[in-house]
Amino acid sequence: MKDTAQKYIGWLVLLDDQAFSVIEVGVTHGSLTLVNKDGSKVVISNERFRDLIHAEMAFDPDEDTSARNRMLDKKDQLELGFRKRILTAIRLLRGGGLTWTAAYNQLFLDFSSDTFAFHRVGGFPSLRTVKKWDTDDRNKGEAALRPQHKNKGNRTPRFDLLFENITLDILEERFLTSDRMSITKLCKLARAVYREKCKELDMKPGPCGHKSVKAIVQRLPHADIVKLRLGSSEARKQYLLAMKLQEITVPLERVEADSTTLDVWCVDDEGDPVGRPMVCAAIDCATGVILGLQVAWGAPSSSLVARTIKEIFTPKSDAFFDRIGIQNRFQAIGIPQQIVSDQGTENSGPLIASFLSSATLDWSKCVPGQPDRKPFIERLMLELSRFITQFQGASQTSEIGAQKRTEIA
Repeated sequence: MKDTAQKYIGWLVLLDDQAFSVIEVGVTHGSLTLVNKDGSKVVISNERFRDLIHAEMAFDPDEDTSARNRMLDKKDQLELGFRKRILTAIRLLRGGGLTWTAAYNQLFLDFSSDTFAFHRVGGFPSLRTVKKWDTDDRNKGEAALRPQHKNKGNRTPRFDLLFENITLDILEERFLTSDRMSITKLCKLARAVYREKCKELDMKPGPCGHKSVKAIVQRLPHADIVKLRLGSSEARKQYLLAMKLQEITVPLERVEADSTTLDVWCVDDEGDPVGRPMVCAAIDCATGVILGLQVAWGAPSSSLVARTIKEIFTPKSDAFFDRIGIQNRFQAIGIPQQIVSDQGTENSGPLIASFLSSATLDWSKCVPGQPDRKPFIERLMLELSRFITQFQGASQTSEIGAQKRTEIA
């Protein structure tokens, strides 16, 4: 109680167009003594002081007032209004004689139909949170209820000037001449060079991790870098292609298909290797939904591609979902406006031609050696390969590539 009383000593109180300062808090009688610049003293009750805090007419002069005076955006206004409604409702329930637990349970039921209460960040507040809001509101008023999300985050620099220069030099040396530089490899190389440089200069290394490198890369003018690497003419073509891909917003507007051999060996019951399976997949570019997926043995064929595309038109039965064990039985079916693939032999032939004529489909084929023309299916195959290499029998892993693993074997 002594700490609570001393906390308000020195607070400013605006009363009758005059500024007063709290000089004494009477714990026993529950009153506060105020004095203005002329030395006149005024005694107010503790209840009156609480009302002044709630009206933001009493506050700590040493407190940062930026949060209290700043304008709230729409999201913060909704959050502040929600907290006020919670406090009003809980105080009415508490005033009716309910305990905190009983009042909170009734509050939860009363707000069960409130869409904002359960869709806000963090969900519906816990009993401890409601108690904290009530205490803050009584002690500091509405200013304490304002969301403080904008104050979150690490305000310290992500990197120093030395690390930034080293990272930029590596990018200029490696990235402009080759596309084999991944962000992970860049982080390892920049950290090693930076720490070696710090050892030479006898200085303590600063932040030099993955987030530091990403912060440097995000500050770069990407348009200028693409022009430096590809040239103005080619960079413009790549930008137009990227804009065309970004314009895809309707499902089944563009479907990409491709076939590849999985990096895994399958064996029979006796443990003898059978071979590596072939997978053919089709993905919707607008939603990222896998529309068709077929696994077969041997080289890719037009029959495999036709079966994969057929999955886009065919509704799946309950037996299909039960056999594979799929719980979310979402039917992703329809007629695509355009199918994009490479110029492999499996994407042509009499079977594909009759299939296209009967289904009235538009099939576009990319230029050889340019996988960036169908980035969605290439990303799917990359993630599928990464997933497959986790299993026993994989021909390569993320730590050991196929060539290195062959040398070891």
